[in-house]
Amino acid sequence: MRKKEKFLAIDTETAGSIGRPLVYDIGYKVFDLDGRTYEQGSLVIYDIYSQKDLMSSAYYAEKVPQYQKDIDEKKRRLVRFRTAWDIIRKLMSKYEITKVCAYNTAFDRKALNNTLEKVMDYKYHFFFPKGTEYIDIWNMACSSIFQTRTFYQMAYENNWYSESGNVRTNAEVAYQYITHKLDFEEAHTALEDVEIEQTIMLYCWRKTKSENRGILYNPWRKPQKEWYYYEAHKDGVI
Repeated sequence: MRKKEKFLAIDTETAGSIGRPLVYDIGYKVFDLDGRTYEQGSLVIYDIYSQKDLMSSAYYAEKVPQYQKDIDEKKRRLVRFRTAWDIIRKLMSKYEITKVCAYNTAFDRKALNNTLEKVMDYKYHFFFPKGTEYIDIWNMACSSIFQTRTFYQMAYENNWYSESGNVRTNAEVAYQYITHKLDFEEAHTALEDVEIEQTIMLYCWRKTKSENRGILYNPWRKPQKEWYYYEAHKDGVI
């Protein structure tokens, strides 16, 4: 029997600047296209998490007390970045994974590479093995569900658009649309966010062509033209 291909979904939470983000939380999940999960975990990165000044400027810094509680209760592992790097690479080898996916994969890849360089004194530059194929769930969603009239209707009804008039395309909106859980709020902790990203990825997989699954910078631009048209004509006036 042919083995089912496994994928690695990953999410990071970071501190520092947008240009040079440093990872303090890695969430990961190994799964297949049937939705079966093989392994998952949350790795809190000691090298970054232990720097109080740096963590005070982290995105979602208010969640630090919850992280400490989860670490104390063994719900998350506190490890050095080198250990996390080793864990992820061993998982990819164990399950023969060549495809890594995330919601805005370009950012997570940049954050992991940047942290690797910082922690390893620039001796290494690439977190994932050579030959890894990157799938961007954000691009997948912007190439499929975010370009449907049904989505635009829900976006209008639920105010899923910015002050500048652009329809929102973040993971929280994608999950709300797919599940119809309109009160859902993204946790912004890596493992919990990986959970919803896997759901979005599986939903979109069969709705997008293979060329619309890779990294595309600013994929949010894709749905905007049709969204502007829908908004202009939603009342049937042309």
